[in-house]
Amino acid sequence: MQYEFRKLMELWKTRAGSLRFLIVGILLLQGGLQSTPFFRDLETRFQVVFYDMRFAFQEEPSWKNVPIYLLQIDDASLPSATCRSPVNRAWLAELIDQLAAYRPHLIVFNLLLDQPTVLAEDQRLADAIKRAGNVILREEAQASVLESFAQAAVERGSLRFQLDSSGTLKAVCNTPSSCGHPQPLPRVLWQTLQPEAPYPAPFQQQDWLAINFFRTDPNFVRAKQGANRRWFGAQDIAALSEEMLPDNAVVLIGTGFEDLYPAFKTPFFAEPGETLNELEVLSQILEMLLTPRPLKEVPWYLISLILAGVMGGLGWIALKGHPIAFGGLTLFAILGWMLGAAVVFAFADWVVVSVLPAILLGSFFIIFTCYLYLRETWDRLALELDLKQTKIDFLTQELNRHSLFNEFSRIRHLISRKPETAQDYLIEFADRLQTSLRFGDRLHVPLSEQVRYIQSYITQQQLLYGETLQFDLKWEGQWEAIQTPWNVFYPLVENAVKYTEPLIGASEGEGPSISVELAVKGNRLQFSISNPYREKMKVVSSKKGLRNLQQRLNYYYKPGSWSLESRAEGQRWLAKLIIPVNSERE
Repeated sequence: MQYEFRKLMELWKTRAGSLRFLIVGILLLQGGLQSTPFFRDLETRFQVVFYDMRFAFQEEPSWKNVPIYLLQIDDASLPSATCRSPVNRAWLAELIDQLAAYRPHLIVFNLLLDQPTVLAEDQRLADAIKRAGNVILREEAQASVLESFAQAAVERGSLRFQLDSSGTLKAVCNTPSSCGHPQPLPRVLWQTLQPEAPYPAPFQQQDWLAINFFRTDPNFVRAKQGANRRWFGAQDIAALSEEMLPDNAVVLIGTGFEDLYPAFKTPFFAEPGETLNELEVLSQILEMLLTPRPLKEVPWYLISLILAGVMGGLGWIALKGHPIAFGGLTLFAILGWMLGAAVVFAFADWVVVSVLPAILLGSFFIIFTCYLYLRETWDRLALELDLKQTKIDFLTQELNRHSLFNEFSRIRHLISRKPETAQDYLIEFADRLQTSLRFGDRLHVPLSEQVRYIQSYITQQQLLYGETLQFDLKWEGQWEAIQTPWNVFYPLVENAVKYTEPLIGASEGEGPSISVELAVKGNRLQFSISNPYREKMKVVSSKKGLRNLQQRLNYYYKPGSWSLESRAEGQRWLAKLIIPVNSERE
């Protein structure tokens, strides 16, 4: 498991691996967001624009299986001196008897018969419903049909509507849970008209039945004449002929009181008058069930597969170093996805989720472009850091060669003059050399090791000069946890000894003294060293050690974060180095 995780992290560090991780992350995001109410509502509202394309290429469907007729009860058809709600039950009974004479296949009441009126009139309506023998009533969970009507009807069911955030009719209830009633009216109608056929599977898989709308402008439908006429008022029943109302007809009865019953906006409405009332919506649902022509939604996994392929292709182009082509093709992919969704919707009745994929493709372009820019910047900075580290290593090796040359020269003279001292000196030198080999290739070293290295060097000098050279050491502050570049203080100590050596033995009494102080002040580390100084004293020096130190400090720390000064103060020379405490490296 640990090996697999390590391999996964190694893959993530590559650009191709990062592209795969990004695609997987976006696909997971798409799977989590596409079913949320916000994006489903946004998708539904956006599909409004697709209906115009549909109407440009498709004709209104023909009523192939069962002719559906709409009978509207309005003010013109009601008897005088009768109220609108509840509608006079005796008059409704007469209306049913007139319709039954034409022997329609089914009569559907889109009227709620939940309140009692005059007992005799209610009974007369119940008898008319029973005589017809083919009446289906509408009821709601909160408004049950009166028991006398329920027993007379062949069946009853519920109808509810779902609107999107713009108030546009989006769906009609299709299951007991979405209708709040054990018998959804669309299912009742299907089972009555198609008793041998199972209810269509696509409708069983959704809580809401997505309406496959077609343009049914009431003014257009009502204007049809002759055998094709499908809309008439209650007052027109007496004038109908058997040809106009065949025996396989389904008659939907409802009211047209717009101030009492709602009129719904639909996805294709353009003007305020282009709305559907409940009777017209019910006719579209029934027609869609019987034709059939339900809307079908492209499965989420197929959308994810296509989206992954598009993002993979775009990412491959970006990895090849074509940023302009990457941006242009991303824009083309977004527009192509939207247009393709519209075409598939118009010609094949398939709903392709388009808004969320378009947003995700745009997000993919922004995120991956930012990633490539940051990755390029990171790689450039890493390369610069490698070059700096290479330069630091070179300077460190140069410093070691410089020190080794000086030490070997000193040991050669000691062996010829003081063999015993040369042996002890060589032991200290070997210890310093071991420390240098151990830490010389590191970017930073604990300050405690630097101090020990300097103390070993001072011990060497005391072996050489004994009491004729004095060292005054002062270490202050909590510096044990601090780390600095390797050998950052040693060149200053070595330089101080070099300029003090000509004064050793020049006068009686105590020899010259070198003062060394290391202190932590705030977030700065201060190292200072002073040695005797004579203005006319000449010392042979290439100054390579100090130049090497300054170059390494420039590479290691930010400009202005460190300082190195060297000046004369009377009879002494002072060198002071101030560096940050582990906080301002590049």
